[in-house]
Amino acid sequence: MRVIQKSLVDYNAIDTLIQVQRFIGSKQNATLLFDAKQSLARCYGRQAANYSLLVSSCEDNSIHKIEFVPHDYQL
Repeated sequence: MRVIQKSLVDYNAIDTLIQVQRFIGSKQNATLLFDAKQSLARCYGRQAANYSLLVSSCEDNSIHKIEFVPHDYQL
């Protein structure tokens, strides 16, 4: 599939995005986001709030790739 959208998701907004993904029925995306948040917290500890997720989405609304980026990252 082709990547059609890249989104920056602030650390504090990840839980909201997880809830949205569950609401629209995409449990796989919700699980990927939850795992990414857990990994981010494990890797950076208290500094995790200084990072965001760069989420690449495909045409079928599936998540292609999730990357950890600092807050000053720009698309």
